[in-house]
Amino acid sequence: MGLFIAFTPTIGLQIVLALFMATALNLNRSAAVLAVWITNPVTIPAIFSLNYWLGSLVWEGPSVIVVSNRLFELASQLTTFDPWAIADQFSAVAELGLDIIVPLILGSIIAGTFSATLSYVILLRFLTFLFERRARRKKSKRY
Repeated sequence: MGLFIAFTPTIGLQIVLALFMATALNLNRSAAVLAVWITNPVTIPAIFSLNYWLGSLVWEGPSVIVVSNRLFELASQLTTFDPWAIADQFSAVAELGLDIIVPLILGSIIAGTFSATLSYVILLRFLTFLFERRARRKKSKRY
């Protein structure tokens, strides 16, 4: 859940959304909040440029290079904001305009769904492996 939310352009609200959704869906709140932190002022331009590119395959908008430059400007603005100024952070994203936001949201849904599903499958297999390994070790120690 947190990884999906991390890919959405809900800067300033991501932690609150992750906590709310994890609580509502009875998921691990810590894991959801930690995953949200992959989007930060350093990674926003790259992640949101990819999201915009994916969305622009579905919904036409300005060129990816123009949008990427706007996203770098946005990231530099976010580094100067007070962490408690959520309204300022959200309005900075809203100022991108609908011609950018629509493909960005569509691409965010695509990228968020893909990355969340992939990480779920990988982590489920990894944890299953670890738990089975632990069970085998406990069983071999008993004998």
